[in-house]
Amino acid sequence: MAEKRHISQKDLLAEDKKPLSERTAEEAGATPASASVDKKKKEKSHILPVSDTMEYPENEDEHMMESNTFLDVVFDENFEYIIRNPIKKFFGCLLWMFGMTLLPIVTFFMYGFKVKNKKYIRRIIKSGSGALTVSNHVHMMDCVMACQTNWPKMSYLPTLHTTFQLPYVRHIVHLLNAFPIPNTTAGTKKFIEEMDGLLKRGKFVHFFPEGALWPWYDKIRTFKPGAFHFAVKNNVPVIPLAIKYRPRKLTKIFSKHPLVSIEVLPPVYPNTELPAKKSVYDLTMRVHDAIAQCVEYNNEKYFTQKVNKKRFWQRSPKEENKTE
Repeated sequence: MAEKRHISQKDLLAEDKKPLSERTAEEAGATPASASVDKKKKEKSHILPVSDTMEYPENEDEHMMESNTFLDVVFDENFEYIIRNPIKKFFGCLLWMFGMTLLPIVTFFMYGFKVKNKKYIRRIIKSGSGALTVSNHVHMMDCVMACQTNWPKMSYLPTLHTTFQLPYVRHIVHLLNAFPIPNTTAGTKKFIEEMDGLLKRGKFVHFFPEGALWPWYDKIRTFKPGAFHFAVKNNVPVIPLAIKYRPRKLTKIFSKHPLVSIEVLPPVYPNTELPAKKSVYDLTMRVHDAIAQCVEYNNEKYFTQKVNKKRFWQRSPKEENKTE
């Protein structure tokens, strides 16, 4: 029997609105320090070796991909977050079947995409439990890849509300079980009710706890705790999906970017012996560390080999001096 955990709507809103430095220090029982801020700035000014022009912002919440919004949509308690119309649901199922037939072919030939350890997904599906799946947000197609990983279980996808202000696109993504993260208090209350309902009905919901999309980033950024509130409140597992890279071989003449894999890590369960707030922080940190250990070790190993294998005409003068 799942233990009920009370987390108020006010707490959920307040947590994600705090600055990152304040939030992490507060949860750890410390005060924000200038030393930790300087350390974060150094970590964020990172450039991937796969691209000479790929630079990342210092602010982890800053998006690198911007979209123009055209429609003025109000995301309140009257907005249809989850589709219940039987006709729309029918067309949504057809779209899912078509997508999950075609997209695996596209992602395989473009990115060599493959999944490791899908057995953990199958076990949760077999148990009938709802679950949150979370991953790092580092690829334009990572949403599709996460859905492929969870298939044959259909995933529900909370996304930026700006996506639902785009003409035509908003209808397509809505049919594919995406729904907006609202920017109003009334909408947030409805959003929380819908999320709780999905998890209680045994559905899978996928989150990107890093928030902003940073293409081809090879580190793990700070996780926002919002998604983990739902796992603690509904006592469901979190399945970490680690998106990582591997070197191209025969296909390296077609792209300078590496191939992409998802490794499914063992499910992480909330600690029901802790108070709700501490349990959320504990779950966030355990999932973050599990993905970071998998991704950063893999990518550091891959990129180090890539740099060391440069031919002499590809090396910079500084690198040439080091080899001598």
